Amino acid sequence: MEEINIVWKPAYMIIPTCYPPLFLFEDVASQEEFEFLYELENMTNPRMDDVDSMLGDVELVPIEDRVYGHGATCIMGAFTHPNVNGDRFTDGTYGVFYASNSLECAVYETAYHRSQFFKISNEPKCEIEMRVYNVDIDTKLVDIREDVFESLAIYHKSNYTESQKLAKELKRLGKAGLVYNSVRYINGENVAIFKPKSCSNCREMKNLKYVWDGKKINGVYEISGARLINYTS
Repeated sequence: MEEINIVWKPAYMIIPTCYPPLFLFEDVASQEEFEFLYELENMTNPRMDDVDSMLGDVELVPIEDRVYGHGATCIMGAFTHPNVNGDRFTDGTYGVFYASNSLECAVYETAYHRSQFFKISNEPKCEIEMRVYNVDIDTKLVDIREDVFESLAIYHKSNYTESQKLAKELKRLGKAGLVYNSVRYINGENVAIFKPKSCSNCREMKNLKYVWDGKKINGVYEISGARLINYTS
């Protein structure tokens, strides 16, 4: 597997708006400042448990890999709040920052995973507000986009056993992450990043509305301007 330099400026990431922005990572420029501000919050904030909950498990990220300053909250959140159920490139014991090379690809990826969650929880009809971020990716990643990889189990649409094994080994070797083809959107590409410093300049762009009809997501709209995203479930 070849490592190549991937430059996406921007890449696209979408998360639910129910995760409120927390600016503790953004208000500091170093680990020392972070520790000082955290201790200050601990002494003065009566709802420190809420702060800890929003920060997640910071210890999952080695000190030398942490990022601070503008846009750091969204980047760090992906690593301090791992999906405990696991996903394509994590077994749930560590966080991964996922992003796509286009807005449409990011919509298809997130719409699939939201649909799976709502099916399991038997969610009634509703509309979900999602937030779009742009982020700059400029780093060396293991490239598994060649056709020879697509027939392997690492590209299975729902069974992530082999892809998790691959990711764990690459992470053990100190790799920054992978670039891979989307299985949800034709010609789409994604990155799975293991190190926060591989991402920069994360900024909020717009909000989307996903329409869940009780069985599937049947539409995605831009809230500002109400432009329909070309999404077909």
